[in-house]
Amino acid sequence: MPVVSVCAAAAVLLLLGRLAFGGLLSPDWRESRRVAAPGGAERYVTVETGRAVIDPLWRVTVVSGSGLTARGHVVATYGERSGFLAVAWDSPDTLLVTGTDGVVPIRLDSRTGKPDRTVDLG
Repeated sequence: MPVVSVCAAAAVLLLLGRLAFGGLLSPDWRESRRVAAPGGAERYVTVETGRAVIDPLWRVTVVSGSGLTARGHVVATYGERSGFLAVAWDSPDTLLVTGTDGVVPIRLDSRTGKPDRTVDLG
């Protein structure tokens, strides 16, 4: 019986801790920009911003398709040490992601939207 009580108390403490400190531990992503692909392609890129305690974070995601068949792929993440500046379409299958380190071209699979590489400076 004491083991059950200890386990129940631990579960309650974990739940209360998550509720109280969850905002500090997760970046709480918010979409700040959405840009459709050129040429009528059924694809768009989003930029989301978040915070890790006080430091800014950025996440760039490309979404191909719509509705239940939509697929999203994270193409870039930036943290406090290397800032995100911009993202632009070079073609329906190529993104230009600009950070403080420079411009990185990212090619996307024409069918799935999967990137040929990612930028992870988080």
